[in-house]
Amino acid sequence: MKISFNFKKRVCRLKISMKKEGIEALVISKKERIYYLTGYSAEDSFLLVTSKKIYLFTDARYKETLRINKYTFEAVFSKKPLKGLAKLISGLNLKRTGIEQQHLSVNQYLFLRKDLNKVQLIPTGHILNSMMAIKDESEIKAIRQAIHITGKAFNYFKRLKKAGRTEKEIAALLDFYILRHEADKGGYETMVISGARTACAHAQSSGKKINSKSNLLIDLGAKIYGYNSDLTRVYTLSKMKPGFSKILSIVIKAQQEAIQKVSPGRKISEVDLAARNHFKKFKLEKYFIHAAGHGVGLNVHEPPAVSLNNTECLKAGMVFTIEPGIYLPGRFGIRVEDIVLVTKNGYEVLSNDIPNSI
Repeated sequence: MKISFNFKKRVCRLKISMKKEGIEALVISKKERIYYLTGYSAEDSFLLVTSKKIYLFTDARYKETLRINKYTFEAVFSKKPLKGLAKLISGLNLKRTGIEQQHLSVNQYLFLRKDLNKVQLIPTGHILNSMMAIKDESEIKAIRQAIHITGKAFNYFKRLKKAGRTEKEIAALLDFYILRHEADKGGYETMVISGARTACAHAQSSGKKINSKSNLLIDLGAKIYGYNSDLTRVYTLSKMKPGFSKILSIVIKAQQEAIQKVSPGRKISEVDLAARNHFKKFKLEKYFIHAAGHGVGLNVHEPPAVSLNNTECLKAGMVFTIEPGIYLPGRFGIRVEDIVLVTKNGYEVLSNDIPNSI
């Protein structure tokens, strides 16, 4: 199913926000954010959005690509795109220019500061953050497709011979499966972790061989049309031991408690707190060592952060993971991760048809 995005509408919304903030232009350097506004993605490029026009500063590597495709911006080619950007800002006499402070390197900022000593560079990363946190229908469709591909990959995993293979082998087979089933690529480095290593919340797949009694944690995602999925499931090759089964049921319940807190207007911190409070009943809260979730979209991790520290309120259109986990050093770790959409009246679990454990 082909999905089209209304880039023009996004730019119009951005310009309205820029006007409210009192800035004449905005510099964007992160490729996913350039793609969000233009449909074009390239490394080492800069986008300048002004009230009248959009300019992309890039180098000759992308000249033919830009010639073939029709974009709504003016492409400016230079061996030093940042220098070309600074020159145009000076030429257009843009006194108040926004920068995305969390994505501009120190060297890039110092270069602009030196070249544009009469220009006010204003940190305005929050403008696009706010826009991108609320997904429109086309974005939600893309995320649904990414989740669908990931679900198929989990089903494929169940059919794979696992004992005797290494974690890396299984991860590579899952990556290849995702590519064969329409995804642009995996959303991130696939994690296939076994045994006591699952107590490491974010380990890398290793050369360790999986045996017939292994427990596995699989963190898997797919990217399509630029949008990501991010799901985690656990698996046991033999019958679940009582201790493992008990912790799994506690984690699943904690996730359910957190999900049930999702509704427009509620503080995001309450979602995280619901999972923690459930773990507290079993004196397990110290083994939950990360936030309850994070936003998902063009980036695997993006606003909103679903954490105790986030006192912002949930809004319809937000899409994020809810992924409580318990990590018992030397024994095992269990995390269950799903993707949730905030609706006008509550929530929808977009990955609801993928079983909690595989």
